[in-house]
Amino acid sequence: MLFVTFHGGSPTKIVPCPVNNVYAYDETSKDPTQPYLNVLSAPASVKLSELRALCFANGYLYVANGSKKVDNVLCFQQSSQTENPLFIYIGTFVSDSVNSLDHPFSICFDTAGHAYVSSQNTNVVTQLNVASNFQTGSAVNGNAASYLTQFGPGFLNGTFVASYEAVSKYPGTPNVELTQGGLDFKPKSGSMIHSVRDVVICNGVLCVADEAGKQVKMYDLGTGAFLGASGTLPYGPIHLLVRGSTLYAAAGAEVYTGSPAPSGGQWTLTLTLQNLSPLLPGEASGMCFDGSNNFYVAVRKLNEIYQYNSSFANGTAFLTELPDNPEFVVWQETAS
Repeated sequence: MLFVTFHGGSPTKIVPCPVNNVYAYDETSKDPTQPYLNVLSAPASVKLSELRALCFANGYLYVANGSKKVDNVLCFQQSSQTENPLFIYIGTFVSDSVNSLDHPFSICFDTAGHAYVSSQNTNVVTQLNVASNFQTGSAVNGNAASYLTQFGPGFLNGTFVASYEAVSKYPGTPNVELTQGGLDFKPKSGSMIHSVRDVVICNGVLCVADEAGKQVKMYDLGTGAFLGASGTLPYGPIHLLVRGSTLYAAAGAEVYTGSPAPSGGQWTLTLTLQNLSPLLPGEASGMCFDGSNNFYVAVRKLNEIYQYNSSFANGTAFLTELPDNPEFVVWQETAS
C-alpha cells in the first residue's frame, strides 16, 4: 500500500477540506484511486494536524504531528482488522516538552537505540534515546552530540545537529558556522520558509536536507561530527529517500541520486541528476519505491503522485485530484 500524509492544518479558500490523517492506496486493487480514508485512529484528546513523516520501524508506525498548537511524534500499531482504522494509537513517542521539538518534519532510527527528529521551527535535529519497548523517546539536557560541546553550553535539549544561528523564537543558543555543519535557514527574521527538512541514515551516516543551504549534509552517528556535504544544488533539497546504499534527494522538480562514501577523514556525496521521463510538472515532495521497483514521487502543489519504472522512465500520473497537498509517501505492505 502507498501511505500518504497531506499538508493539513486549518481550512482555507484554496483547501477547504484539509486532510489531517493518513490515506492508504492499494496499488493492486481494482481501483487504486479509492483509498483507505483516515488510516490512523486516535482519541479525541489527541489532535492530528499537519502530519509529515511516516516511519515504519520497530513494529510500529511513527508519525510526525506538526500542529502549531501541539507538536509531537505519535506512535501507532497495526490493527488486526482489515478495515479502517488500519493503525491504532499507542501513545505519544515524544512531545514538545523537549524544547528542540517545534513543527517536526521527519524522523528516522539508528541501530543503537536512538531516533532523530528534524524540526522546522528550531532548525535543528534532535537525538532521542528510545525506550526498550520502542514506544517513547527522551532527550538529554542540552546538546546530545559531543561534537557540539566545543561551541559552548545552551543548546536546546537533545540537539544533535545545530542551526548556524539561533532562530528568533529561541534566542541565545550557540552558533555553529555553516562550514562546521550548522544548518542554514531563511529568512533570518519573521516566519522561516526554508529550514531543515528530511533526515535519513545512509551508509552509516546521518544525512540531513539543508533546504536553505541547498545541500545534503552528513554527520557521524556516534559524535555528531560534521563529515561533509554534497555540492550546492539549484534548489534546496526537501525530501530524502534511502534504498540500499543509494540516497535519493528531491529538490525543486528534480530528483538526484548519490552514495555517501568516506574520503580520508571526511565523507563525500556526489549527487547526480536523474532524467525523469517525462519531467515532473511541479515541485517534488515525498518519494518511495514499491515492491515491484516502481518509483513514486509526489508533486505537492498539483495534488498528484507520479509513478515511474526503476529507470525513471514511462512516468504516468498514478493519483490525481488528491484532496490536499501530498507531503510524504511511503510504500509498506505490512508494518515492520
